[in-house]
Amino acid sequence: YSRIGLISVLILAMVFAFGICLTTTISWGDTKMNREIDAYEHQVAMWIERQKSILGMFANIISENPKIMDDYPSAVKFLDDLAKNYPEISVCYMANPYKEHSVIMNNGWESTDPNWHVDKRPWYIETEQSEDGFSVSSPYYDAQTGLYCVTLAQMVYGEHGDFLGIFAIDFYIDKLTEVLGESYNKDGYAFFVDKNG
Repeated sequence: YSRIGLISVLILAMVFAFGICLTTTISWGDTKMNREIDAYEHQVAMWIERQKSILGMFANIISENPKIMDDYPSAVKFLDDLAKNYPEISVCYMANPYKEHSVIMNNGWESTDPNWHVDKRPWYIETEQSEDGFSVSSPYYDAQTGLYCVTLAQMVYGEHGDFLGIFAIDFYIDKLTEVLGESYNKDGYAFFVDKNG
């Protein structure tokens, strides 16, 4: 009888020990995964903050010196001179549908389509409707460069609160996709999901 009792106690102890080991392993795995997710989330957040600071710097310069956007050729050159310092910029542009040149882009692009209206572009509408006057688009494929980009846009006002336009930058996201690419391993990978899933 005592032998059966001893075996039962040993089996119970082994089941208890196995349960502790399993719980610890699962918990460690979850903790490890959470650390990895936190690390990638931090890298993405830092990337967005860096690009947002570049956008903010451009917007502040225009806000403090709105006349620099009045002369079209000079404005294109001004934007291009700034953009050349940032290899992650595809293009940057100031948009105001009430101006003769509704879009001033650093590469000099102008629409030849009379039905094209900047205020109908998704990034323009999202920025205009946002509470803080700022938006980040979903990633999209840029056919001209063959790279993925994302548009960050911000409302720009003059010193007296007058609307100057919406300033936007199309940023290449190759560095960001590189970070996410490095996450791929036999256990899983990180990926982008936009607000539309």
